[in-house]
Amino acid sequence: MKCLLLSAFALALAGLAFGQGNGCVNNPACIVYSFNGVLGPVQSGTDPLGLEGQTFLLTASISPTEKPVRTWKTSSDFGFGPDVWIFINGGNPLSNLGIWKLSVTVGSSYDKVGFSGNYTGGPYKGVIMGITGYIEAGSWPTGSLRHPMRFSPSPQNVIPPLSVLHYTPPDGAATVLGFTGITQVNIPPNGQ
Repeated sequence: MKCLLLSAFALALAGLAFGQGNGCVNNPACIVYSFNGVLGPVQSGTDPLGLEGQTFLLTASISPTEKPVRTWKTSSDFGFGPDVWIFINGGNPLSNLGIWKLSVTVGSSYDKVGFSGNYTGGPYKGVIMGITGYIEAGSWPTGSLRHPMRFSPSPQNVIPPLSVLHYTPPDGAATVLGFTGITQVNIPPNGQ
């Protein structure tokens, strides 16, 4: 319940705060993706930021007209920013985010949704972070490799232990943490 309330709060903020970088200001057609859950256990690395066991919420807003920056046979990456907010343990949103990317993968056993990017200031300056959620096969509709779309069903539980958060501090080695929780996609009210 706490995860869903945090997610609802962050999605409400999305309508007010997102859109500085990709045309989502006052654009009701923009899509808001989120991850909401708990980090851990540590799968590799030493976790110098102490994120194991912390609650984690990421929300990201992107225009459905974005074109991919890279496309492969079964996946695409869409660059955008700085329309990503991250909340750790219910604290203030982490900001000072650089350019992030949305990764969409379609597969026969599972689909994937992921976000990755870097921090350009604040306490996490220089940290490169990403989260990948494994979701049900067939969740992404036809056309999702050409432009951002909603996946369905939404919300849905990510598939552990494949779903992970990874990060690399500027002066350290990479850490990979498991992620247990949900991912969802919403179009704000008045959207299509």
